[in-house]
Amino acid sequence: MGSADFPDREDQDQMSTTPNGNFEKVDGSQVPNIENNGELSQNVPTFPEGGVRGSLVVLGAALSVFATFGWVNAWGVFQEYYQTHQLRSESPSAISWIGSLQIFFQFAGMLVGGLTISPCFAATSHYFNKRRGAALGLVVAGSSLGGVVWPIVLNNLFSSTISFGWSIRLCAFIMLALLSVSVATVKARLPPRKGKFFLPSAFKNIQFDLLILAMFVANIGVFVPIFYLPTYAVEHGMSINTSFYLPSVLNGASFLGRVVPGIIADKFGPLNLLSGAVISTAILILCWTKATTNVGFFVFAAVFGFCSGAIISLMSVAFTRIPNDPRQIGTYLGMGMIFVAVAVLIGPPINGALVSRYGGFEQATIFSGVLSLAGGALVIIAKWAAGKGLLAKI
Repeated sequence: MGSADFPDREDQDQMSTTPNGNFEKVDGSQVPNIENNGELSQNVPTFPEGGVRGSLVVLGAALSVFATFGWVNAWGVFQEYYQTHQLRSESPSAISWIGSLQIFFQFAGMLVGGLTISPCFAATSHYFNKRRGAALGLVVAGSSLGGVVWPIVLNNLFSSTISFGWSIRLCAFIMLALLSVSVATVKARLPPRKGKFFLPSAFKNIQFDLLILAMFVANIGVFVPIFYLPTYAVEHGMSINTSFYLPSVLNGASFLGRVVPGIIADKFGPLNLLSGAVISTAILILCWTKATTNVGFFVFAAVFGFCSGAIISLMSVAFTRIPNDPRQIGTYLGMGMIFVAVAVLIGPPINGALVSRYGGFEQATIFSGVLSLAGGALVIIAKWAAGKGLLAKI
């Protein structure tokens, strides 16, 4: 897979400098030259807004997050399976550390999976500007499809005569095939940003800082139903096999939640929609324990999946809108996601501890719902910090 910060040889061959030395030519677009301090010298580049190569990048990126983030979206299946099988003597909080570590590495980009997400998002952004929300929405929707397919696959494997070990290996072979396509199709279009790998100056941008804080606070609570909904349903009378389909319903709804708001965001602004998505998700978390029947569980999974699915898509778009130079997109996105990674690392175990301490989910839903509400309010403040007014398209 071509890294979003390191162009392939084809892009390097296409680069040339204009007589004034300020612009480079990439895929027929003028790209501003960046000095070693990483700042934008003047103007901004044009974008192809798709094309064959851009479409292939979206396809490859979607397959990548299907295989990686989509797998993590199926964690609810593992949470319930471990609690009733290999790790039945452990607390829900202790077991949830396994899943939260996986998500942490995905966002932080420290291990396989995480090393694919940020480059996929950044490379996609190289081909789209006006339609970036829609493009990234399609990419992130790959994780929703993965979250639909993987629980069904795992449920059938776990209930068959195939061992647990070989069930996981079969899934790994499927991932290998999908990621092979990603390696062949995801390519960066723009040349690398010169200078430091990190941009400490980015934290001088108050909007960036507020957005990071908002997503940190909100994501402590957002992933809790994704982890514990099957466990909660089983405790209220649903069969284990049926509960394994709740993540599929949740992620099926999140497909629409990640695509539709991403398209609308190109017209109305990502922060406008992000604040609504976070606040609506918070309200649903606070109402979670009112669902006590099988029908209620599936309805909650669908509605929550739509609202929470929009957060991942719009959060990514919001981070990519902040830098003036598109070659800084990957850096800004990665720096922001590190803080999100910490939030999703500690959120599920904290809530698991609350469940164990109080013997139910009410305290956990209050804790997570209030934090998510605070995150939604901070998104609105981040929008205000842009200085364009609360009604502006941002």
